Formats: sequence, C-alpha cells, structure tokens
Amino acid sequence: MAWVSIPRLKALERGFLARSPEEVGNYQLDRLNHEWAKAVRSIPYYVSLAEKNALPGRFASLREFVEAVPPLTREVLQQRDERYWHDAPRPNHRRTTGGSTASPIQMPAWRREFRHTRLDPWLGRSWFGVSPRDRLFLFWGHSHLLGEGWRGRVNAWVRAGKDRLQNYVRYSAYDMSEPALRKGLERLQRSQPDFVIGYSRYLDELARTAEDWGSPSRALSLKAVIAAAEEFPAPDSRDQIESLFGAPVGMEYGAVETGLIAHSRPEGDYRVFWHNYLLEYHGEGRQEVFVTSLFPRCTPLFRYRLGDHFELGESAEKAADCSVLSFERVVGRSNLAVTLPSGRTLHSESISHIARGQPKVLAYQFLCAPDGVTLRLRIKGPLDDHEVASIRRLAGLVDPQLGAALQVVTVANLERTLAGKTPMVIVDPALTSARGTSPEAT
Repeated sequence: MAWVSIPRLKALERGFLARSPEEVGNYQLDRLNHEWAKAVRSIPYYVSLAEKNALPGRFASLREFVEAVPPLTREVLQQRDERYWHDAPRPNHRRTTGGSTASPIQMPAWRREFRHTRLDPWLGRSWFGVSPRDRLFLFWGHSHLLGEGWRGRVNAWVRAGKDRLQNYVRYSAYDMSEPALRKGLERLQRSQPDFVIGYSRYLDELARTAEDWGSPSRALSLKAVIAAAEEFPAPDSRDQIESLFGAPVGMEYGAVETGLIAHSRPEGDYRVFWHNYLLEYHGEGRQEVFVTSLFPRCTPLFRYRLGDHFELGESAEKAADCSVLSFERVVGRSNLAVTLPSGRTLHSESISHIARGQPKVLAYQFLCAPDGVTLRLRIKGPLDDHEVASIRRLAGLVDPQLGAALQVVTVANLERTLAGKTPMVIVDPALTSARGTSPEAT
C-alpha cells in the first residue's frame, strides 16, 4: 500500500468536486497573491522583475497577473544569472530534469513540497477506480541504479526497499528490444498487479510488438493502465494499449520541474489540479502551456513556459477569465527511440538520465547512425576527460552496447527540424532502412 492517508484523499476529492468555478478562481487568486508576496520580498530575480516592470505586491485579479507578469522560461532557470529560489529554509533537494526538450534543469527544492502534491496522482487514479491499496506495476527508468560508488549502491537499495513497502513492482523501460519487452510482459503477468504505469512510448511499443505473440499466457485483471512522461507516438496508441491490457487507458500530464498538473478521466478529457496549479488559457483552440504553482515551493513558478501545448476543446471548464479547469487533450512531444547499430532500441529517457545531471550541459541531442552513436552537447564551459568518462560510464550502466559505442562531442548549435524544434533523438534513415523500417517524423 502506498503511504497515503485515505481520509485525506477522500476529503480532497470532496473539496475538489464541490467548489464552483467562481470559488476556484477566488481560491487561486488568494494562493497566488500569498506566494507572489513572498517571492517579491526575498528572491532577487522576482525583486528585480517587479521593480523593472512596476509590478504590484498583490493582484486584483488573475487576469491582471497574467497580463502584467512576463513568462518564466527554461533559459532563465538554466542560467542562474540571479537567484530565483528561496534560500530560507535552505534547499535540501533538487528537481533534476532533462525533459522532452532536452534542456536540463537542476532546480533547488524542499522535500516538504511533496506534502502539498502527493495526493494529486491518487486523486486522478481514483477516477479509474484505483486505490492506494492497489498493487502497481511500473514500466519506468532505473536512474536510481546510475549512481557511483557506495552512494549509488545505497540509493539502489533504498529505492528497492521503498518499492516493496509501497507495493510496487518496477521493471526497467530503458530497453525496448523484443526480448526485453517479452520479459517485461511475463514479469507483469506473474505479478498480477491492479494497475500499470509506464512511459507512453514504451507502452505503445509493447502493445504493437505483443500483437505477434498471441494472447497473454495468463489473463490480466487490471483496473487501468496509465501512460506518463510523453504524448502517445501514434493516433491509435490508446486503442493498441487497451487491446493488449484489456483495461482503460489514462494519462498523466506534468513535468519534473512542476509536478503533476493534470490527469485524464475515463471520459477522455483532462482535469487540472487547480488547488495547486493555475493553468492559463487565452482565447480558444490550441493553447501554449503557462503554469503557475500555488503552494509553497523553494523555487516558485510564475507563468512558467513549459514548452507544451494543449487543446482546449468545446466542453472545457473555466474559472475566472484565464484559468482552465479541464481541457480536451495534450499536444505534447513523443521522442523517437534510440536505435543502436545492432538494431537494439532504447527509450529516449535513457539519454535524458545520462545527460541531465551534468551541470555544464545546456542542451543535448542523440544521433543514431549505422556506424555508431553520438551524444551532441551544447555546454557552458569545456568538458574535461573525467566528465566525458563519467557520461560514458553512465551510458554503459544503461546499456553495455550503448556505453561501448557512444561518442561524446560538443557543438555550438543542435540540429533543428523544419518546424524549428530541437529533437532529442535523430535517427539516420540509413539505419532504419537497413532494418526494413522508416524513421518517424519529428
């Protein structure tokens, strides 16, 4: 059983559903003003921002806030030209993310922030009938195994202990080759969990590959399958996954630096966790994501530009004139898989977990070619031999073939698509043609 108070979860659900849009808007404005007042008093970045833009210490409406405050970008969080976090109490944690944009951020945080958000995932899962008492099977990355020396061994031991105590079964989603996928499905069948969580692309790949295996050897009885970390790679991904697992498919939406912002419902739309986040909308149709945190954080986020988009939809529920409470779908990014010269495929998060902890890395990109694999890095300050060796060591822990084949180079600029986006993974068409497949569009 997960460490969750069932009475507190039920109280959150009652309050979440009972408030009218007007009450929600008033609540969000009150929480916003509380966090904003603290930031402009004690955080140099926001003190300077308020002075430069003549911003008030308190806003009369959410609309005034949205129109007055400039967006916060990943570039600001990367550069640290000014301190943008509270230094009292002292940060005791870091939110480290590579993200689907392949631009690492290491954000100071307090461990106590989790108290405000830990029930949100369970609130979303409850819409699918999932309870904290239920057994979880997790197709996820194993970054806890990438530490060095005794500290790395302790981290792995602690993670395994926590998984057992919380009734989790964890299976690495790095390797997406057919043997690893088959082994993962067999492990799932033996575990007989109540629900599954996994990377969206991994679940899609598992479902498509399993079509050739026939019916599972043991019937599954799942309440839900929940996809996370990225958008589905194909329009029929949800149908494929539901067909394999025989259960409804939901999806989380959020980021490491923000936390879980919204969760889909069985009806298909997404509900925003409005008690912790203000998600903006402007007009109709497709919206860029601007999110504001409404609870105490070491690094507060005001109008954070996450880099994603969402589709508002005709039935979207709104509070005030710029806060959205529900929306139709996420329009996010699903990165290509990493393809090694041998044909072995790895999930793109394996690259993220290798590169994101390097303090000099501003952005990264992985090139897969028939004659080798290359990690391109845009950096601040040169990498020394020890730092390059550390990257290659991490790559070897993710996959021995990757570690043996990896080349690390620094570049002034990363390759972009015709649409101006920077893909995390680029696959040389010659590599996929040799395997009888074609690369996906990015």
